[in-house]
Amino acid sequence: MRKLTLILFLIVSNKALSQENYSSESYRVTLGDLESNTFVRDSTANALVIYEEGKSYVDKNDFDLRTEEKHKIKILNREGFDHATVKIHLYSNSSRAEKIDKIFATTYNKIGDEVIQTKLEEKNIFTEKYDENHTLIKFTLPNIKEGSVITYSYTTISPFMFTYHGWDFQSDIPKLYSEYNASIPGFWLYHIKLLGGKKLTTNSSDIDKTCLQTSRGATADCMVTKYAMKDVPAFIEEDYMTAKSNYLARVDYELETFRAPDGTITHYTKTWKDVDKEFRTDKEIGKQLKKSVDLEDLLSSEIINEKDPLKKAQAIYKYMQDTYTWNGDYKIFSDVSIKDLMKNKSGNVSSINILLHNILNEANIDAKPILISTRNNGFPTTLFPVISEFNYLIVQVTINNETYLLDATDNYLSFGQIPLRCLNQQGRLLDFDNGSEWIDIAPSKPSNIFYQASIHFDENDILVGSIKSKRTGYHALNIKKDYFSNENEYLEKLENNFPYIEISDFEVISESEESEDFKESYNIEYNFTTTGDNIYLNPFFVKFFKENPFKLQERTYPIDFGYSDNYFYLFKIELNDNYELVEIPEQQNITLPNDTGQILFNSQKIGNSLNLSLKFDFKKPIYEPEYYPYLKAFMSKIVDIQNNSLILLKRK
Repeated sequence: MRKLTLILFLIVSNKALSQENYSSESYRVTLGDLESNTFVRDSTANALVIYEEGKSYVDKNDFDLRTEEKHKIKILNREGFDHATVKIHLYSNSSRAEKIDKIFATTYNKIGDEVIQTKLEEKNIFTEKYDENHTLIKFTLPNIKEGSVITYSYTTISPFMFTYHGWDFQSDIPKLYSEYNASIPGFWLYHIKLLGGKKLTTNSSDIDKTCLQTSRGATADCMVTKYAMKDVPAFIEEDYMTAKSNYLARVDYELETFRAPDGTITHYTKTWKDVDKEFRTDKEIGKQLKKSVDLEDLLSSEIINEKDPLKKAQAIYKYMQDTYTWNGDYKIFSDVSIKDLMKNKSGNVSSINILLHNILNEANIDAKPILISTRNNGFPTTLFPVISEFNYLIVQVTINNETYLLDATDNYLSFGQIPLRCLNQQGRLLDFDNGSEWIDIAPSKPSNIFYQASIHFDENDILVGSIKSKRTGYHALNIKKDYFSNENEYLEKLENNFPYIEISDFEVISESEESEDFKESYNIEYNFTTTGDNIYLNPFFVKFFKENPFKLQERTYPIDFGYSDNYFYLFKIELNDNYELVEIPEQQNITLPNDTGQILFNSQKIGNSLNLSLKFDFKKPIYEPEYYPYLKAFMSKIVDIQNNSLILLKRK
């Protein structure tokens, strides 16, 4: 039967593939494009890029950068209609602006034996102001139906050679073929970065002699490159990932050097030694980092006179948390002023953490700033400095050869803890005496969740007991914010999570908002239901995961939790003489490859009581994509244990 099922699946798959006759070799729409209405390789796809091509070059007359684009897309169903709306962002500054030219778009539908073409009219192309530096060109192709094929093309004209046009080979729908051609005159030298980890099916380069000539007779050869990818899967976002831009298959350009026709050479990509020197004299961040502060104007005499450097640093950190409020602004290279911060008691990331840095140094505690890019902002380039990629600043403190990372923007952070948004693998430690360096940005220890539930039958045969919990690290941070921001709402939410449990004597044992852990306890009364003389009891009053967050068939980018963690649930039930234990869950022991995680589920009857424990951990903060099927099965098992582990009790 199993062999027959496999043969049948292969027959159906091959038949479906034979019905797909997309022409991914050219921009021209074929009958195969119109008559093919499925995409077997990704049955969840709502639309499909059949063919796309980009070509960038410097115009010989006005020396502007021109990029010609062509796109051919299949609309598979109604959910794919959004892909018939095209948005193009054009950049401008106070003196120059990008422009667009030659927009052509057509919708193709096959009605019976006839192919109907509907062209986009110019009046349906709209221009709107997007923000201070961007204009949005927007149009929607006409007469869209399920099964339509759309084509559109346009040319962008840019005077900004500093940013050469890049190309995305991957998007949120699959692509059969994506090609990008670039012609770069020798006046400009770029760092070319291929991102996303996918292999090019075409990667060629050549030299076009004397491709460009200035009015004064200076000439340049052009480097002509062709990059292409075939069968690029859709990029689907899922939990536990950093910025999408880290993983999309694309090519980017970073200007390194401009060699002017008169022989003048300007270097745009500098070394970190150059950048460190510039920071020392920078009027914004450099100037602020060197500003002295009067400790007596800011700190109590108790803090100033503290002899223990760690206790002094902790007290200074708490002073910063209690006194200054982050306004939510991420600016680190502009509008930085510790003077304004001290006056207004509110400021951006740089102002707050630079003041923290300056106070610590004034108190003879070794503190250095760290530039980072947050998780949503993308990874910073490590091969050479790209300062614009950083959007955040934190502080490193070294005390008795121990290092601590600090961020005073959040009142709930404990000393040595930084927000999850900052856990983006690496940061650049600025040291103006010894030179800057890359350092790892990672928590020093795992985050933990522990629950202990203990119940028994009282004299009225009602199940009563208590639940105690302790959370540390990032698990504590999240729950502290929920509780201390609104205690009544937190308790109400807790009660709503357990509709069959009555909660009383709720107590939080943690000392304060910035405590390293969060401890709580409460008594419970369990309203169980009976089936005849039987009681079916799920021992998991608390569930760590209500559902499996991993749902993709395949994931091509890392699973980034940000930190490693441990989960432990301990349950005990004591029976009286009226009940006997009939059935208990089976024990299980499951491990991830290379011992990077483990599930231990144990149950043991001792006398008239049952002890049950579930322990699992994720030993790595980041798992490579190869781990995905194992993590998916691992998480499914955790959810299954929590939802389907039943204890059967029977009245004697």
